[in-house]
Amino acid sequence: MWGAAHGKDAHYLRVYVGHLRRKLECDPRRPAYIVTETGVGYRLAGAR
Repeated sequence: MWGAAHGKDAHYLRVYVGHLRRKLECDPRRPAYIVTETGVGYRLAGAR
């Protein structure tokens, strides 16, 4: 998404998604609202 120059910045995205999951999800380890799509990224549930 950001290219090779921003490889380290991808960590920040994972951290912020983790924060959102802890606030929004009943069980952040089994997310229902913010779903990880392997090889693609994240999506909101129901937003295909």
